[in-house]
Amino acid sequence: MKTSMGVYAQALRHLSPMLNNTIAIELFDFSITVPSPESYVIHKMIINKDRGVKKEKDQETINSLFPYLDSEQFNMIVGQLTLKESKLVNEYIEQKVKR
Repeated sequence: MKTSMGVYAQALRHLSPMLNNTIAIELFDFSITVPSPESYVIHKMIINKDRGVKKEKDQETINSLFPYLDSEQFNMIVGQLTLKESKLVNEYIEQKVKR
């Protein structure tokens, strides 16, 4: 879609897990709302196959964070995903997560 400023806008997909699962952190007397670590990792798992050259870097990030995630929170978020998104997460875990 071309905007009135002459640039092209591209839809960002699969953001609902991050938008619906946030945490507040305090930083320099400010409260900042950020995606929960679990929702961030889930988002990276869902979009990984479409990431091109960034795929490997994202896989390293996922593998470094995965052991520290709250499994109950992770499973709750996966339960809120569409069937397609849930399938992508489960396939990613089976194929690429180092345990």
